[in-house]
Amino acid sequence: MSKRLKRVAVNVVSLVMALLLIMVQAGCGGNSTQSSATDTGTTTSTGASSTEPAKETPVTLKILFGFTMGAALNGVQTDPVAKEIEKQTGVIMDVMSGNAITDLPGKISTLIATNDLPDLIYLGQSDLMAKAVSAKQLIPLDSLIEKGGQNFKQNSTLMLQFAKRFMSNDKNGKSDGNTYLLPLGAGVVDYNAIKGNYMPSIRWDLYKKLGYPKAETLADYVPIMQQLMKLEPTNKDGKKTYGMGAYFGDGQWAGDFQIWAGTSMYGQCPADNFSMILKSLDDTSFSHYLTDKSSSFYKFLDFFNKANRAGVLDPDSFTMKQANYTEKMQAGRYLFAALGSDSDGFNTTMLQQNITDKAFGRLPIPADSTSALITWDIPQGNASGGWAISTNCKYPEKAMKLLDYLASYDGVETIYNGVKGVNWDMVNGKPAMNQATLDGLIKNPDYSITSGVAKYSQWPFLSGMSKDPRYDTFMNLRNEPDALVSQLTAIDKEQCAYYNIKLPIELVTGKFKTVQQYTPEQAFMSKLPKDLQDKANKIDLYYFNNYLKMVLAKTDAEYAAEQDKFIKGVNDLGYETVVSWYNTERDRVLPTLKK
Repeated sequence: MSKRLKRVAVNVVSLVMALLLIMVQAGCGGNSTQSSATDTGTTTSTGASSTEPAKETPVTLKILFGFTMGAALNGVQTDPVAKEIEKQTGVIMDVMSGNAITDLPGKISTLIATNDLPDLIYLGQSDLMAKAVSAKQLIPLDSLIEKGGQNFKQNSTLMLQFAKRFMSNDKNGKSDGNTYLLPLGAGVVDYNAIKGNYMPSIRWDLYKKLGYPKAETLADYVPIMQQLMKLEPTNKDGKKTYGMGAYFGDGQWAGDFQIWAGTSMYGQCPADNFSMILKSLDDTSFSHYLTDKSSSFYKFLDFFNKANRAGVLDPDSFTMKQANYTEKMQAGRYLFAALGSDSDGFNTTMLQQNITDKAFGRLPIPADSTSALITWDIPQGNASGGWAISTNCKYPEKAMKLLDYLASYDGVETIYNGVKGVNWDMVNGKPAMNQATLDGLIKNPDYSITSGVAKYSQWPFLSGMSKDPRYDTFMNLRNEPDALVSQLTAIDKEQCAYYNIKLPIELVTGKFKTVQQYTPEQAFMSKLPKDLQDKANKIDLYYFNNYLKMVLAKTDAEYAAEQDKFIKGVNDLGYETVVSWYNTERDRVLPTLKK
């Protein structure tokens, strides 16, 4: 999977914090002290809190994972959700925060070299996956799944096929026929189901004072931002405000995120194998995104160029990192966000300070758009990494029991929603989260840490937007219609009343095709041949080193000249050849998936 897609997966839903779980005191593996408990081999029921499992002696497993709540996941987990997982699987989870490790890939490489991998590990880079397989540090999972992976076999057959074929190869790209890693998050990728991630947003209180001026295109918001800056020239700390900001200084695949992810509001998205080629919602072929002057890429560059020339773009944007950008956004220094999700932190800060008259509200997708992407559907799972069991684990059946629980409907729902009878219950024959839990998640920044609700939300094999076929409800109950409406703030309600809608996201879903089927043919395509991969890498580098020249252009004529130069540059590097290869490979794979 492309580096860009990893970035998307981490951002959408909201967006992810780093965690690590590594060598700890109890459990199995390495040179550390082993757990004194014995694995009884009892298999888990697919039922979670509604089912009483057979009594068994728990074992402690060491777990390493690359993303989640940082320092909150450190040591033996004792929150109510962790205790429920222990009850259902017989596993005590002993983890360590990734915040404590500066170079996570380097640390994992060292653990592989010294044969010290912990019992369960999430490997999040293709080279680390291949390195662990080549070093024979991972247990083949096929027989474990056959014996104790009932939920994998029932709910994740496409994911198992994908894992064996593409995620279990060694450093030479060879497979021995075994499955070593299992990808996470199969299904519709989580996103903000109230507001959406890829819609523009604006300080609604100030927008209201202006009389809700209309905008047909993104560029039409530039003069509106100028008016916003006049209404609120400084924030509460007396610091200058700007219409918007960016974090171009954050490096490739990160600093340009607003440019390429923002094109989602025009119905395009990154392709799986090549980070710079996007496809439309209506056509799964690969587009000439970088050379078509009418593409969403150039619509966004034109918008940022006009914002910069008008003085509404923070001049620090060209060197600023995302952390600085987020800090300024939450401090009220920006009054507009090209990607609406960027402004959600400000709204959360206002709510926690009991300030209800200042907040961002979503805006309609530009009128020159015909479709809009709000999320992806990845039925085979996210190929950016996967769970594995190391050869150091003395209780592999128990480790598989935990993994299978993370692939079960009851297990995934417990991860997202908490404990039945405490955080949610059955209402009129369907599961529903109670209001106390909803309020806690919205208003209390420590609620997830102490309650365990959504604390491990990066771990399951099924996404929170996947449906539980038993009840036709989302795995993450906060995405149910009644729950979404109950989470609306005062300004959310005001905005909905103005547009005559129930939820802000209906500004998109009521008008456009919105869900991207992240089609299996992309996942099952071959890798680029080496000569074309070399071309693609050079195109990536040229792109990143030159796209901002268009944003910095001081006149329309200069912008047009830089655009022509950019298009010639990528074409000279073989862009057309690479696009053609992807479309040919897609056409080869499609018929094989229909058999």
